[in-house]
Amino acid sequence: MEKPANSYSFLLKIEVALNQLPVFVTLRMRSKTSAIPLRCAKMMDFVISVDTSVVHLGGALGRPTWVLLPYVPNWRWLLDQDDSPRYPSIRLYRQASDGDWDGVLGRVRDDLVLLGIRTTR
Repeated sequence: MEKPANSYSFLLKIEVALNQLPVFVTLRMRSKTSAIPLRCAKMMDFVISVDTSVVHLGGALGRPTWVLLPYVPNWRWLLDQDDSPRYPSIRLYRQASDGDWDGVLGRVRDDLVLLGIRTTR
């Protein structure tokens, strides 16, 4: 996947790639409060997302949460590990190199298959 020109096209590319997986719920909301995302996160079996507030809600609620991280992530995700000391239910999927979302999504797809969830690829 080529490197997008801006963050909006990056999100579109991630969304397109995730649409190839069995995504059951897509949250698209802009809210001045976390009440709506909180209610949605409580209803989910697990969360797969880039680093957003929904990831933190899922982790705080103890929901299994898979976080798709860029090669240089936000400091709170630390480096060189696939778990989070802050949220035991979170699993981190990191880019192996800058822009390598195909590798990240491939690992997510493989882990979904291990869970018995059928993917389209």
